[in-house]
Amino acid sequence: MGRYDFDDARSQAAPSPSGSDRGGDPLRRDHEPQIRPLPDRVQPRTRDVDPGAREHRLMLPSGLHRESVRNETRVYQLRGSEVDLLERAARFRAVFTDDLKHDTGNAGRFRDDLRSLKQQKLIEERTVTRVRDGKVADVVSVTRAGKALLDHHRDPQHDLGQVYYAGWVKPAEVWHDASLFRMYREIEPKLELEGSHVRRVVLDDELKARAYRALHEARKEQGTSDDARSTVAVVQGLHVEEDRFVFPDVRLEIEDGDGTVRDIDLELVTEHYHRGHVGGKAAAGFRMFGGSSSGRRHHSRSKVMTDSIISTHNVPNDEFANAWRSIKMDAAIKERLVAQGVFAMVVRKKFSFETVPSHGIVLLTGPPGNGKTTLARGMANEVARMIRGKVRFIQIDPHALASSSLGKSQREVTKLFHQTIPEHANEGPCIVLLDEVETIVADRQRLSLEANPIDVHRATDAALAGLDALTRSHRNTLIIATTNFESAVDRAFLSRADWIERIGPPNAEARTTIFNEMIDAFANEWPNLVALKKRVPKFVDLTDGLDGRRIRKALLSAFAAKIEIARDPAILTAEHVIATLTAVAADAKEAA
Repeated sequence: MGRYDFDDARSQAAPSPSGSDRGGDPLRRDHEPQIRPLPDRVQPRTRDVDPGAREHRLMLPSGLHRESVRNETRVYQLRGSEVDLLERAARFRAVFTDDLKHDTGNAGRFRDDLRSLKQQKLIEERTVTRVRDGKVADVVSVTRAGKALLDHHRDPQHDLGQVYYAGWVKPAEVWHDASLFRMYREIEPKLELEGSHVRRVVLDDELKARAYRALHEARKEQGTSDDARSTVAVVQGLHVEEDRFVFPDVRLEIEDGDGTVRDIDLELVTEHYHRGHVGGKAAAGFRMFGGSSSGRRHHSRSKVMTDSIISTHNVPNDEFANAWRSIKMDAAIKERLVAQGVFAMVVRKKFSFETVPSHGIVLLTGPPGNGKTTLARGMANEVARMIRGKVRFIQIDPHALASSSLGKSQREVTKLFHQTIPEHANEGPCIVLLDEVETIVADRQRLSLEANPIDVHRATDAALAGLDALTRSHRNTLIIATTNFESAVDRAFLSRADWIERIGPPNAEARTTIFNEMIDAFANEWPNLVALKKRVPKFVDLTDGLDGRRIRKALLSAFAAKIEIARDPAILTAEHVIATLTAVAADAKEAA
């Protein structure tokens, strides 16, 4: 186990006694974080649900004796109590060890289960300390292997989509995150007495990601941000305050005895809360808990997220690693991009801007369909992997910053660079994706003041000034920007970019890889399709100049060339593919 000092994220690991029952230590009980429920403000919301929905279950052992379980290349020995412990811990980012032990009611069995899970590298345990008040506790977190085991053994007929978490968050966040499980333990027994049970636990990160994805889509359909935000808030049961969503720390999805499903939102109130902040949370109908259990995390991450953020992630992670592998291009380009990112994150921060005038900006430009956004996400993952640390990835929706109201675009852009991004960067290294960056840094020389409001010019001015301020105050931040229209981007922004990479159509080698990988995937389902690989050289010749997206969709279109092929893809032939690729190439040439 390791030791964290919460007021000093740089503290070193130190050994901790293993195999001891920490619950019997009177010192630990004295320092155990106390959670006390505050009065309810409003009744929890109710909503309709499919009455056939059932509680989440796993296709894993449930008996008293250990059984062999295979997952990918590993074989694990598990029994029902170990599966329950692993699944319960994975619902949260971190959990106090004593809380899990108390839930089992059998300290001896718990110690044996925990020891087994740790030996099989499915769970990790660390000792955490808050220096300012001397509070000490053991905390567990599920490993990536543990999360993968749970995800790969979901029961498809009963699964409710419970998100599982793996890996350690920043030291300053662990204590707070572990306290969320303690809130859950406070309310769970009361629900059971009422004949209700918790179907699913939803943490703030999942709520935010879901809400901002929906908001991004709603804006495309409804036009105005206010209408889109109101629609999302109603559908997802969120409170809006001052044009911002207000998120709880935890949402519990509850099923009552009569089958009714409702949500209960929980909030951990910390010493950092001011009266207005508590009032806003109360107005949202959250059940609030208070005590001395929180760390610094809640002060920073409980802030209401801005509508301009599409998503946030900790990298490296498997999803972004897959994005990196999916982009087929010259390896030298990938290496060059990662090197630029590593330099911006590692070397640049050692010097002042005046000494090393690097803005930490990489611009990916080129026609649509060649994977610039996917490449940017993968690049962020590789940079984080190379610097060997947790990095916060933020994707910004520049369209959310634009407004027809005079002066609002300028204010929103200023807030983005002077408040939103710095708040994340204050917690550690940060990589920001500005997709379609021409939206906020439009070329001022090409804009007509008669056809375009002065607000557009001011927004570009604000973005450039914000970038200059950001690079001086937070040199642990990397900006990855993308654009389909380099000529529409202001020249002052282009001059600030440390590197501009022009992404064109995939070369012959990359196209060969695309076809071979797609054919291999289909051949796993219909083995005879592997014969198509003999004609890949012809496919590659026909698609010269096409972007990667169009190539993939063209091959998919071959399966829909005829109804009989769509019904039975196994009968697809190389001639069908060639005919489709020829037609697509001709259309692309005509469109050009």
